[in-house]
Parts: sequence; structure tokens; C-alpha cells
Amino acid sequence: MADEVISEVSSWFRSRGFELAVSKEGADWWASLTPMASPAAPIARYGRGDTPEAAVLRARERYEQEQ
Repeated sequence: MADEVISEVSSWFRSRGFELAVSKEGADWWASLTPMASPAAPIARYGRGDTPEAAVLRARERYEQEQ
């Protein structure tokens, strides 16, 4: 289930021109985005969560709110 969520959200971002990466920093998980058209300009710490799944879901939620 967890890998499926991350894979689905990753595909969702790819269809919008972004690569998704997840990393752990301290107690938090962070989802970061890298624009495919401008890989030298990553967007770090775009979504935070207690789990990798929560971080990527928060990133998608934030992206939808900002569009």
C-alpha cells in the first residue's frame, strides 16, 4: 500500500512535469520536487509528513491548492 501511494503520487507529479523525491530529515519526511524542464532548480521540502506517504500526499495537496 505505501509503495503504491508513493508510486501513484510520483506518476501524478511526472504528468505535470516534476520528478518527486522523498527524504528523511530528523523525525520528519519531506517530499521535494524537481522540474523536468529545469533540473538545476529543485524545490526542496515541498511537503512534510510523519511517513513518506504522508509527505507525498501533502505535497500533492499543496500543489493542487497553489494551482
